[in-house]
Amino acid sequence: MVTTRKKRVAMTEKLKKDVFMACVVRVSREILPYGSFKAVGETHKIHPRTVANLWCSTLKQIPGYQPNTPLDPVSLLANVPETAFTTKFENSGRNPKHDRDMLLQEIKNIDPTARRTIRSLAGAVGIPVMTIWRMKQSKKLKVHTMALKPKLNDDHRLNRLFHCIAKIDKNTINSVAEMTFKSMYNEIHIDEKWFFLVRDGLRCIVTQDEPPPKAISVSHKSHITKVMFLSALARPRFNHTTRQEFDGLIGIYPVGEIDMYQDGAKAHLPDDDPLFAAKVTELFGDPTAVKLYTQPAQSPDLNVNDLGFFNSLQSRYYQTAPKDALELIEMVEETYKNYPAKKLNRIWLTLQSVMNQVINQRGDNDYTIPHMKKKVLERQNQLPLSLDVTAEASTYPLDILVD
Repeated sequence: MVTTRKKRVAMTEKLKKDVFMACVVRVSREILPYGSFKAVGETHKIHPRTVANLWCSTLKQIPGYQPNTPLDPVSLLANVPETAFTTKFENSGRNPKHDRDMLLQEIKNIDPTARRTIRSLAGAVGIPVMTIWRMKQSKKLKVHTMALKPKLNDDHRLNRLFHCIAKIDKNTINSVAEMTFKSMYNEIHIDEKWFFLVRDGLRCIVTQDEPPPKAISVSHKSHITKVMFLSALARPRFNHTTRQEFDGLIGIYPVGEIDMYQDGAKAHLPDDDPLFAAKVTELFGDPTAVKLYTQPAQSPDLNVNDLGFFNSLQSRYYQTAPKDALELIEMVEETYKNYPAKKLNRIWLTLQSVMNQVINQRGDNDYTIPHMKKKVLERQNQLPLSLDVTAEASTYPLDILVD
């Protein structure tokens, strides 16, 4: 006969309180009657010995309680401390061999290049690898990815700073409330991006007895089939006139003549290009109906395409498996078309958060984007239309810079 072991019940704080309350309710004539532990244990599906241990340990924590004295239910409930039901055992277990605070201080003094892996860090500190791993599991250490950023000179920083300040809503500069950024509903961000047919280092999950997929062969890594796309994005919004939701996806277009799009600002149109103005006049009757702006140089973080959209779109695209350039174009366009509008709207808010950091850093790009918990705010219908501007912006002549 096979017997199955009963699953152990986790003694949470709520369960401990309920068990103790059930025992207090059974107090009669200043004593806990015989059989109470068994009855409470059956009700809460725990062993009577567990109930007895909880009862005794809780009574010992009540100030002024003396064993073998009459029990007063009102006094018990009034004086029992909240810490009596805690489930955290921070001081349990054997003492660690290495003092964690001293280790953290020692790690801070080690050059970051010498602590890129757990093994290299353990060797630099001179402690076992498992000690570093446990510190990482306990959230005392975390992995940080150092990204390459464009090198900036003084002109770059000044242009970035002016660009971000120009995005402040001038109607909020002298208001009693906080200054906010513009809604950016009238902007379209355009940028180009290479999409590769395959990439090196793709991962997949296989079963234990399954042979790995056949490797993709190329003559050279620089000869992988690729297509350049031109992406145009606006901020999603609800059109109250047509009662329809605009997803912000203007379009993504494969570029056939790749030589037309070279690296560097010289390949782009100047802001006052006469042919562009003539086309706008032909379409709208007013040459200023659509204005052309060039984003600051060395500033991919100030374009929603580079800031987050391309990476997000690429991660979704790589979940497909195109076989040639035509399928690549088709799948990129399909992925673009199905991109969630809410996610795109969050990227526009991230752009405003980046602008705050650029202002704080006086145009520099040495910053970390703060987490706003946009998904949580979105679920609670509290996601702002525009972010408040950092207080650092008030140190600049806003009446001159904001147009």
